[in-house]
Amino acid sequence: RNYPQYIIHKGKGMTTYPQIVYLVVQCPPHSNFRGLYKNIGVAIDRALGNVKPVYENELDAGNRGNLSAYNDKVRYLIEKFAIGIIIFDEIQHIHFDATLENSFESILELSNQTKVAFGVVGTEDSYGKIFSGNLRQSRRLGAEIHADVYCQNRVLFDYNVKQLFKYQWFNKLVEPDE
Repeated sequence: RNYPQYIIHKGKGMTTYPQIVYLVVQCPPHSNFRGLYKNIGVAIDRALGNVKPVYENELDAGNRGNLSAYNDKVRYLIEKFAIGIIIFDEIQHIHFDATLENSFESILELSNQTKVAFGVVGTEDSYGKIFSGNLRQSRRLGAEIHADVYCQNRVLFDYNVKQLFKYQWFNKLVEPDE
């Protein structure tokens, strides 16, 4: 929440440059790239504050059209809005078989073409698939961050809870306890 999602950069004179700092995109089940591209459109519309879907409709392949045409549209929009990072949530829904058109390899190719950064959120199973000996994939993704690591250090856990309790909206102050 500390980062604005959409920024207008001002150049010389009246020139402006739009930028979407980040997108969070849900990966649909079964490596459905038609749905993935539509979800990218949904995320762009949300970032821009579009009440009526513009980019969702533009990227909604439904049952028609070939995936490469929609991939090209996504690439164009990434460049048009200078998207900084796309965070793919539920990455375990994407196939990791490099021989399939609608696989994690397609996402990597999009990164190669646009230089957009990707973040992935998923299960430990998907982590294993990403880092299972495929250097091309694993060198692009950083270290695994365990969401429960703070629970292993009780002092750190207590400190984090105390800090979080500073931001409460209760009428009466609530103190953390065991």
